[in-house]
Amino acid sequence: MYVQSCSRSFVNRFCRRLSRLSKIDSTEPTKHPESSSDSVTNTRVPHTHELYYLFTTNPHIENIKKYIPPKYFLRPNKLPADNIYLICPKTATKIADIVFKYLRSTKAQVVAETNAGLGLIATELLDRGLDLIRLYESCPEFREELRDIADVYPGRVELFTKSIYQMNRYAYADKQDNGNRIETLLKGVPKRSWSDDPVMTIIGAMGNIGFLKYLVRSASLQSGPALYGRIQLFAIIKAKHYAVLSATPENHVRHYSCWTILFNLFFDYELLEEFPRKLFLPWDPYPKSNDLWQNLTTRQRSRT
Repeated sequence: MYVQSCSRSFVNRFCRRLSRLSKIDSTEPTKHPESSSDSVTNTRVPHTHELYYLFTTNPHIENIKKYIPPKYFLRPNKLPADNIYLICPKTATKIADIVFKYLRSTKAQVVAETNAGLGLIATELLDRGLDLIRLYESCPEFREELRDIADVYPGRVELFTKSIYQMNRYAYADKQDNGNRIETLLKGVPKRSWSDDPVMTIIGAMGNIGFLKYLVRSASLQSGPALYGRIQLFAIIKAKHYAVLSATPENHVRHYSCWTILFNLFFDYELLEEFPRKLFLPWDPYPKSNDLWQNLTTRQRSRT
């Protein structure tokens, strides 16, 4: 190993540089700049500054920040997270207002929130008079918070340790080892005809559309959850995923695929409301430079 000593002038320059960097890091994060849709810049606001801007401009979520596990404040490096969580009580109130109207007009069924997180939506539904709700949560830290909610509403909360949106993975695992994970997830769900009321209502934020693809396969093969009856789903999905599901040959042809055709064949769907992506953690990875260039090219092409 070759080691070369540094000159004194180099050491002095390095120390001055390090001192300037420490002063920059210790300063308060600057206000989040307004993003422009007409241009793509090479500068990127640090993730910590974006979080600081989110919580300072939304003081109603500042109080619940301490209950969120630190790992969900980080952006994934490559792939988006499978589970995303709502962190805004005001948004939970809006979602509960929408969902509860559909619950009052149905007969006995299992009402569930998956990726329940802090249980914001579940709490709103329980306060509105929902008798029983089932919470699916795979994160141990969030399950501790959900147990506190179960203590506040005794006998009205059932807690499961898996995410129902990962049912496609559990179905594959059941085939490998002849397990009963799907039956455990759907324990207590009644069986009815497709012409009857829904047997289950699922509410929750969705990180990807793997669960929707699994429902399509289940309906086409008459297996899994399709054997129980109709499922009513209030899914908070990303805009890019909704573009895939709602694409047509005349509109958004770039997103049009076989899953678009099958989803529209087996299911009726409706866009009920739109919410800011920043209110769901963790955020998606930063787009790659080539993705930014493709998006810019697409926008320019659409204007010509």
